[in-house]
Amino acid sequence: MRAEGILGCPVLDEHARYCGFVDMLDLVAFTVRQFDIAGLDPDIQGYAELLDRLHEFWDAKVSDVLELGARRSWSRDPVRAVQPGITAFEAMERFINTGAHRMPVLDEMGRVIGLCTESMLISVLGQQLGLLGQARNLTVRELNKDLCNEVYAVHEGDRALSAFRRMADLGVHGLAVFDRSDALVDVLTVRDLRGIGNNANRFKRLFLSVKAFKEYTRNEFGAQTPPAPLYVTPDATLAKVVQVMDDGNIHRVFECEEEPSRMGGKWNRLLPRHCISQKVRTKGMCYIDLRR
Repeated sequence: MRAEGILGCPVLDEHARYCGFVDMLDLVAFTVRQFDIAGLDPDIQGYAELLDRLHEFWDAKVSDVLELGARRSWSRDPVRAVQPGITAFEAMERFINTGAHRMPVLDEMGRVIGLCTESMLISVLGQQLGLLGQARNLTVRELNKDLCNEVYAVHEGDRALSAFRRMADLGVHGLAVFDRSDALVDVLTVRDLRGIGNNANRFKRLFLSVKAFKEYTRNEFGAQTPPAPLYVTPDATLAKVVQVMDDGNIHRVFECEEEPSRMGGKWNRLLPRHCISQKVRTKGMCYIDLRR
């Protein structure tokens, strides 16, 4: 997944039949369980404990990850899938009703022949905004009644491992990153887990601050990592939100008020009010229902 830059993939049994799905949120939860040990600090204790944990991690099977996911409230249904004959609207309805972010496409024999993701559907909308009808002209300000005020976040000085634990506990794929003044300065997502690689030196990054962890990820995956958080203002239209998501290939943008900086006005402090994701409201997160 790290090498291919993907966020999830179907799992097949010994007969090559679809039996479930593993995505980066599953891996985040599994990684947190493996390394979030009270008192563990590689800078103090050295590599011994970390290496023991790493060996257990390397020996783990995909089935172990799926087993952990099955015990969590946000676990994906292993039989969830779509058929190639359904329409894009039906696929969107399926995503909205099930809470999935991606689904395998199965033929009549139950074999995986492709994937359908929320990002693909956003891309369809981005290329054919007329599908939104008059709703495309609605502003984020007008949609505020469909959003909640809570933006799940961590501070840039928090330990990266703690931030990933918060993701796993909330069952969300991304968190806003605030500075000391609670202004939006970055975003940490499950995709950023790729920054740890597969050796002890990189796994130590989990014990760095979110800011330092993100800097490593951005330096190594600059082409796939936006240089700054993507956001819209309250006057942006729904069409603009869809375009930002499509152009950035991202799952969430933030609605922010822009407050002029006190340092010469060269940049604005971004004060986030809502998080707009690709899905409808669920579990207290802030979503727009694209069926409108």
